[in-house]
Amino acid sequence: MSPGVHARGRVLVVDDDEHVARAYTAALRNAGHWVEWASSGESAIDKLAQAAPLDAVLLDVHLPGISGLEFLRRLRARDDAVAVVMLTGDPQLSSAAGAVEQGAFRYLLKPLHPELLVKVIKSATEATGRARQRNDALAIVVANQGKKDERALLELRFKRALQHLFMAYQPIIDLSTSDTIGHEALVRSKEAGLNDPHQLFHAAEELGRTAEIGRYVRQLVARRASSFREEELLFVNLHSAELMDLDLLSPESPLSEVASRVVLEITERHAAIGIRDLQQRVARLRAMGFRVAVDDMGVGYSGLTTLSDLYPDYAKIDVSLVRDIADSPLKRSVVRSLFSVCTRDLGMKVIAEGVETEAERDCLWELGCTLMQGHLFARPSELPPP
Repeated sequence: MSPGVHARGRVLVVDDDEHVARAYTAALRNAGHWVEWASSGESAIDKLAQAAPLDAVLLDVHLPGISGLEFLRRLRARDDAVAVVMLTGDPQLSSAAGAVEQGAFRYLLKPLHPELLVKVIKSATEATGRARQRNDALAIVVANQGKKDERALLELRFKRALQHLFMAYQPIIDLSTSDTIGHEALVRSKEAGLNDPHQLFHAAEELGRTAEIGRYVRQLVARRASSFREEELLFVNLHSAELMDLDLLSPESPLSEVASRVVLEITERHAAIGIRDLQQRVARLRAMGFRVAVDDMGVGYSGLTTLSDLYPDYAKIDVSLVRDIADSPLKRSVVRSLFSVCTRDLGMKVIAEGVETEAERDCLWELGCTLMQGHLFARPSELPPP
């Protein structure tokens, strides 16, 4: 065992089954750990704010209120080092994928034998100790070496992130026919600290390597295209900077071979205004067989300009307008206007993304939107859904 790494530590058990939680708590306390129990995700968050840093968390996937995966996401925002052991009596691919995505240490099935529990938590506390040592060492290096070495460190982490890139796919549903019309390809990485797409692209922008991620993504999507039905489209996010990448426009690029099935999503958050020859570049992509979508409609200031420049086949309404739309007359009015302009005046198809509740789905349906995407229908998955 490494110096400074202790087998015993501070453990938080998060489980709404009091009988099971007490059994786990007793076993861990008998092994010498300091243990506290929370019966819900909300109470566990409260304990995080009040207690010293933890050495391990034993977390049930299914909790009342905040789910186990949501609690793990919030925990990671506070502490990226603590090892989390997730438990479930109802294993599902989506929860396992979510656990991996958020960096869970182990994903185990209930019931868990006390001896195995103690062994796993011992390994978890040791892993946390090593992670905190690495983080401390990293902090010292960054503090002492200055901006130049910070960039070198970011370069190293970014390189590892590229090596561990993978794609998760989320279906887009046509509620009028109950058919899956396509899947959005969402980039992910298993590199801690850069596993979130926003973190990954922020690092790429800092390093001037946005186009490089784009090439990796297009290669990965092209390899998996045959896993989907021929009639299903593949929606691929495109940073506006990628429009300047000659590889995107090359007939020899991997994605060009399946261009007729690909919709390139250009986000309004990174507006393409100011890119030279924008319309000519988009026209060339169309000539290769690609279709075009504007993503995140409604969050930027350049929406109408983007629509007029790109004249996309699809417009995707941003999640910020979809969230709680049933309770917001203003959001309904904005979405109704966007839908009218895009479909009636411009002949585009509109997709509402980020649909999580039946109330949101029903409200969007009443507004005339039939194409939807979100956790209500399916979470992103590395494997194509059946």
